[in-house]
Amino acid sequence: MQEEYLFYFIGFLGLLICGAGARLIKNSPIYKKGTKQTEGVIESYVSFSKDLYNPKVSFKAGENKIVFTSSYSSNIKPVVGKAVKVIYHPAAPENAEIKSIFSVLLPAFIALLGFC
Repeated sequence: MQEEYLFYFIGFLGLLICGAGARLIKNSPIYKKGTKQTEGVIESYVSFSKDLYNPKVSFKAGENKIVFTSSYSSNIKPVVGKAVKVIYHPAAPENAEIKSIFSVLLPAFIALLGFC
């Protein structure tokens, strides 16, 4: 009887993880049609916890200067002034993200993890 509940719990947990990955994919500018790529510059960084840093990046989208804080944290302080590749959708450039292995593969990995 307990094994049956464990089976249902693991299935439910898998669906939650899969849903979280699907939401990341839906909200990620990488997977939207019409996404553009440009160069940006790390202007500063924000620290939301003791040892994690989120870079604050600026880039030009048309005539507008856009500044955003990356949603991906690192325990390494970002190098201010460093050029980075930025991906964004013209309809919502404020939702831009730094193009990296995490921004490309992490949402898909989380969605696939839910199927395992």
